[in-house]
Amino acid sequence: MNNSSKSLKKRTVKHSLITLFLSVICIATTCPRGELFPLPTLQYAFQGNVTVSSPTGILAIGDTLWIEWANPRKKLFEKKSAAFLPADSLSIPFYLEYQRLAGGSIPEAFQFITSPTSELELKSEYYGVSGRTGCSTGYQQHFRIGMVCRDTGTYAINFQPTSHYLIAGCLGRKDQSSLSSMEYLFSDNSGSKDIFNSLPMNSQNGYAFLNSQIDKREVYLFQVK
Repeated sequence: MNNSSKSLKKRTVKHSLITLFLSVICIATTCPRGELFPLPTLQYAFQGNVTVSSPTGILAIGDTLWIEWANPRKKLFEKKSAAFLPADSLSIPFYLEYQRLAGGSIPEAFQFITSPTSELELKSEYYGVSGRTGCSTGYQQHFRIGMVCRDTGTYAINFQPTSHYLIAGCLGRKDQSSLSSMEYLFSDNSGSKDIFNSLPMNSQNGYAFLNSQIDKREVYLFQVK
């Protein structure tokens, strides 16, 4: 038996043992049939409002659209209980993404930046950025993301659901809200309807689902001219 076959056999045996171990756990804890890795139930579903620097949504190349969220009181609105709950010393995730609806030509239509004095670290995503806030100096819960416009066109931005990027406790602090998600809504997207209606009819038909998302304040539309 060559080394490759021995390695494969070891991995197969190891995988079988792990599967057997997890199966025993599921039997002991009454996992649902066919569900070897049951999804966790969220403890809290938090919600916050973000502001944008251009409520009308009309910008030019070189302009910076700022998206900001702050929670100085360190209390978060919990959707299921419709109450504000204490939320101190928490690492709160966000994932901002954009979509080109019409116009434009270059792949990277925006440069993402933060304030010069910010301790926020942004992670580049395919069409946006992600990160966490709440565990920097003073445990401030705040982010301010700038989108420097580099191309013309009509765009939509939204925050991806953070159910896969759960809230966590800061290092050395007690985690009081584990297995909790965070949803972000736009406090003012009043210009989004007009921008949507200005799209070519074939684009409006293709993005008809945006109408309900605009009404729910889940998405913000803007134009770069």
